[in-house]
Amino acid sequence: MKPNLITLGLVKLVVLSFIELILIYSASAQIPSADSAAIMKYMNDVSLKIENELKKNKELYTDMMDALKKISSIKDTVQLDAALAAYKTKYQAHYGVVVKSAGIDMNKVAVELHIKYPYLIFTVNNLYALEYERSYKTLTYEFKETTTSTTTTTTLTSFEKDEEEGCGGVSGSYAHFDGRKIHVWAGALVAGGCTAIGDLTKKVDIPSDAKSIVLKVNYTLRSKNYAISVGAVASSVSNGTATIRVGNTTLQSDRVEKSALAPVAWYARSNKEKDFTNSIDLTKYKGDQLTIKGHAYASSCSGGPSTSEGNGYSKITKADLIITK
Repeated sequence: MKPNLITLGLVKLVVLSFIELILIYSASAQIPSADSAAIMKYMNDVSLKIENELKKNKELYTDMMDALKKISSIKDTVQLDAALAAYKTKYQAHYGVVVKSAGIDMNKVAVELHIKYPYLIFTVNNLYALEYERSYKTLTYEFKETTTSTTTTTTLTSFEKDEEEGCGGVSGSYAHFDGRKIHVWAGALVAGGCTAIGDLTKKVDIPSDAKSIVLKVNYTLRSKNYAISVGAVASSVSNGTATIRVGNTTLQSDRVEKSALAPVAWYARSNKEKDFTNSIDLTKYKGDQLTIKGHAYASSCSGGPSTSEGNGYSKITKADLIITK
């Protein structure tokens, strides 16, 4: 069950430097911590310009902050969707005018960040927020089956589980395992940050006496995030990955990764899921060790009373060794 972040917020308030939080909680992320910190600082500067404009109408600014605080406490996802949609409908026109008055063009922000970090793809999210993901090259190995007389199929089960969690400020995290599925969650509220990592690993020796060996492995990878900014930038990033190796040789590697990055008085949501199907010929690796690994990562960071949440999923739906002797 998810930690009640609002309850935690009433009990504990930890004041930390926002940039320090980014450095701490991106340490184990795939994006270098220095780049994560620089991106957050850049976005924080953008957010401060918007906030200065918003405060020119103090009554409306207060209304928006109060509305987002209430929305941040909603736990039911259907109610949360409805509340965010209502917030957008009510304040979108005003917020657009404010962003323009602040001299901010989120499309230009996305382009400028991509120029600085060309290995990342930045996209405008929810009109005035951002999301970004890393570009990965996927290796593809195909195998055409041949007719054989004696074939057996071994389904690979009993994957080893490993998890790691780290939190600071008012935050929470967990890693949940269900068979060959990992779901990690990290949430942050009130100057806090959190990271959750989960791994599923299966190692098996490839038979040395087989004529042919084929690995059929399918998996679903997903990243889901949201960030609601109440006074300070809120962010979350997550990914699901799957890797197939023989010894130190990577035969297949896939990743689905997304993020959410919201400036003051706005929110961002991202969600990406993809299914992968692989057929890999292992015949030339007879006698070596095969490793199949599913990995999920989630990190969230909020400054001030903002809220963010990241969810990473990796589910291995099929893992069969087809052995012909």
